[in-house]
Amino acid sequence: MLTGEFIGWIPPPKLDFLIACSKTSSAGEFETLCVLWWRVWQRRNQAVHGGLLIPVSEIWDWAISFIDDFRGANNSGAVCKPFARVVDRWQAPPLGVFKINTDVVTRSSNRISGIGVVIRDNLGRVKASFCKQLNAYFEPQIAETLVILRGINLAVDIGLFPVMLESDVLSVVNAIVSKEVPSSEVGVVVQDILNL
Repeated sequence: MLTGEFIGWIPPPKLDFLIACSKTSSAGEFETLCVLWWRVWQRRNQAVHGGLLIPVSEIWDWAISFIDDFRGANNSGAVCKPFARVVDRWQAPPLGVFKINTDVVTRSSNRISGIGVVIRDNLGRVKASFCKQLNAYFEPQIAETLVILRGINLAVDIGLFPVMLESDVLSVVNAIVSKEVPSSEVGVVVQDILNL
């Protein structure tokens, strides 16, 4: 019997309910529901594990923004935004090769950085991915170098070989390709990348 006290656990949607929603909703509506459930589940995990709690008022806006960004990245019904940058379409690696794509977000105002890695095969199928918020601010070049290292480590950990790497930080890519280790903070990480 429920007593009205906070138990701290929210059960995930039941499979029958998910199937019913998928049949009675449009694809876009169902996609929105799934992203909302995911964000509510993240909030639940933050509450249980003592993380920084997402305000309930931000769940809807975050979900809509996430879906717009996802559609934009996949060129499927993207909502055009005046500040959106133009991104070239992803190009597949050769047959038998895996491609590591990396990116970072840094915010000096609240001292956080976010890193993300996606590893795909030549058909564009995601074989592994990783994202993490770092509770520290890194200069963009350092953060980009760290995420490249994390992407290569991920490929090594799960045995995805051979790999090619794609990054938007030319100075780091040039240092890796030329095998010239810069004499800076980035150089330490570039050396680790070259060792792998």
